[in-house]
Amino acid sequence: MLNDIKSRCLDSLVAILIYIFTCFYWRGSWDTAGAYILPNNDPINSWVQSSIGFGTFIMYLIAPCVRSALHGKGRITYILGTRTFCIIQGSIYMIQWRGVWTLADYYLPKDLLGGLLGIFKPYLLLVILGCTRHVIWPPYGFTVDTEENMLGVSNRFNTKVSIEGMRKW
Repeated sequence: MLNDIKSRCLDSLVAILIYIFTCFYWRGSWDTAGAYILPNNDPINSWVQSSIGFGTFIMYLIAPCVRSALHGKGRITYILGTRTFCIIQGSIYMIQWRGVWTLADYYLPKDLLGGLLGIFKPYLLLVILGCTRHVIWPPYGFTVDTEENMLGVSNRFNTKVSIEGMRKW
């Protein structure tokens, strides 16, 4: 039991460090996107950034193809390929987050009503989708960079994206 408590404490400390470094990454990504994508042009820049974020859906679809293309190419190629893919995907995610966040800043009132609208309307949709754990539980599950299936895709409805399915398109 004592080892379990120690392990949980260590996991929590690592999660706190990952959280802090992730926040710095987000902030840097947001500042970079704000400086280069239509700066000082609200809310158009927010709409453009939100639109760029739809590239995450393309990344989701091509992840299995990238994983398949990298399979058996050697460890260095796999590491470089997966990290490059993740950096591009992470950048697109951050641009999307910034776009949506600044749209909320632009359109929602900055008072108690705006705060309540920003909490309860999306939360109701998350309840309907069965995804409330994402906002009420800290994200202590992380994909480790050394994981063999780094580009494995998980999703809400357990659908599988395959190369064969992509060829049918």
